[in-house]
Amino acid sequence: MLWLYFLEKTEIFSSPLRLLQIAPEYPLYKAFKATPAIDYVTAGLDAEFIRVEMDLVYPAFKPDLFEVIICCHVLEHIIDDVAAMGELWRVLKPGRLAFLQSLLDYHREVRIEDPNCRIQEARARVFGQSDHVRIYGREYKNRLEEAGFTVMVEEYAKTLPPDTIRRYGLIADEAL
Repeated sequence: MLWLYFLEKTEIFSSPLRLLQIAPEYPLYKAFKATPAIDYVTAGLDAEFIRVEMDLVYPAFKPDLFEVIICCHVLEHIIDDVAAMGELWRVLKPGRLAFLQSLLDYHREVRIEDPNCRIQEARARVFGQSDHVRIYGREYKNRLEEAGFTVMVEEYAKTLPPDTIRRYGLIADEAL
């Protein structure tokens, strides 16, 4: 869905820009790396396809460096997510785009988290995956805004035709 959104709703592939992707997924990595207008920087810990090895809480970048940041399904792994959000805000140029998707339970008002839970089986049971430390609730938007972001939640999938949703295996009520 994010890929379709980039193609239809942004100028990511047509304007020169510096893009930071945390823990890149191969299909996006391949597309961004092949786009000459994009100064593409990948970063993370123990991830494939990364150019800069770093902890997101302590990034190695100057302020206001990137026009676009993509960080999908990373923040639920980071104990100090507030610090990580603040650092993402710090390295994003003012008024530019960040796509910060995370595991979200729309049925919960607030997140569930336990940074002291170190037993992988317990984490898997509580958070759905052994390396997660939280599941965000609907307050995720507020948490990002407290870090400085202006958050827009778009129900982009609902604008797509049913055959597109089926073809790409999208979740019709997932928001960006």
